[in-house]
Amino acid sequence: MRRQRLYNWIVLCLLCVCVCEWAAPKASAASSSGIDVSSPSDVPQDSSYYEAVMDGLQRKFFELVNNQFNPETKVTRSEISLILWRAAGCPKPTGKCPLKDKGLDPGSDEGMAAWWIMTKEILSKIPGRPEYFEGSRELTRDEAVRCISQFLIIYDKEFSSKVSTVADPKGLKFADVASEDRYSRDIALCLKLGIIDETEKNAQGRTVFRPAAVILRRELAVMIFRYETLRDKTLTDKVA
Repeated sequence: MRRQRLYNWIVLCLLCVCVCEWAAPKASAASSSGIDVSSPSDVPQDSSYYEAVMDGLQRKFFELVNNQFNPETKVTRSEISLILWRAAGCPKPTGKCPLKDKGLDPGSDEGMAAWWIMTKEILSKIPGRPEYFEGSRELTRDEAVRCISQFLIIYDKEFSSKVSTVADPKGLKFADVASEDRYSRDIALCLKLGIIDETEKNAQGRTVFRPAAVILRRELAVMIFRYETLRDKTLTDKVA
């Protein structure tokens, strides 16, 4: 009798453990839209870009491949086009697509994003090949800042006008960005808004931006997160 009671008690305990494991919430985060997103297996929760990555996934700006974010992967023109196109609400361009890239489908998300971003002149044209998008081409850090700057100028005119006039490139402290450089005003604007910062130093201890370096997914995620956070706060303040 005692053995039977002990056996029953052990079985009951095991059942309770199984039920608890099944009912336990999985590692995820919820956005304001109510979307639950599982944490990527290659983004540690204590990393400096974890919150930015999760926010980008919740907003459906980024996508995972085999539950991996691939934070060190270099960003392409196609990827930033998709991100900003989604941030704009996935608008459908009108008229005839001017891009001549082979294999580019104007009816696909990638095609509409490329068509939209080039028509809006948010992403710079390829020198000598203005009718081509070249989505697989890697994106530099100054080009990424240019895209974000132009996006907010177009879609947040009231917001951007408050700071664009005081974003003077002559005041930049970056050792590798001169006031007359391309996109220096865009860099100054994003710095003024807090989308980028002045925390990176080179071997000589000087503040640098590395404008010609190809931007990584984790770096772009942080920039987009800072912009969207600022945008959300501005809209909240305006409603209040």
